[in-house]
Amino acid sequence: LELRPGVHPHAMSMVKELRGLIKKCPPISTKGDKFSLGGHIHIGGITSFVEERIPGELLEALDAFIGIPTSWANGKARGKYGKLGQVEKKPYGFEYRSPSSAWVDNPKIATLTLQFMWQLLVKACGKMGFEYEVYEIGSPKEEGIVKTPGLATIESFKSLHNGKTREDIIEWLGFFREKRQTLTCNENW
Repeated sequence: LELRPGVHPHAMSMVKELRGLIKKCPPISTKGDKFSLGGHIHIGGITSFVEERIPGELLEALDAFIGIPTSWANGKARGKYGKLGQVEKKPYGFEYRSPSSAWVDNPKIATLTLQFMWQLLVKACGKMGFEYEVYEIGSPKEEGIVKTPGLATIESFKSLHNGKTREDIIEWLGFFREKRQTLTCNENW
């Protein structure tokens, strides 16, 4: 099964179309234990990557903000698609293949995921670039955070998206860490 929404300039319009697509589907699960259900995100409009290699710094940032957190909810059937740094170049840009499908389990998590992705790409591909911090082994304790080396820090998430609170970010991270996916995601949409 693939959900193929059209091109959208904003997370909210993408989520609205995803809602319509999921409502038309038979009961589906994003757990990925029996079937490999990918959570690939297609990125277009970044034409500089069509001719060149996607910069390693961008892949590291995508993994730090999206790939690592969503990978916590990978099902057993994902195989190589669950690995970090998985991309495929496309004529319109590229496909980021590392995220698990868990981000599609409910509209709030989908919206946050797409908003983080959008802001990351805007900042990382801008003229100024984007600096962020990641957790390392032995990082100081932080209330409510299960630290994973290479994961972007809460402050980095907040600087990425100024409107999101610490609670929003912890809820988003917790969703994947606690594998809160429902038996079928259809009921959430």
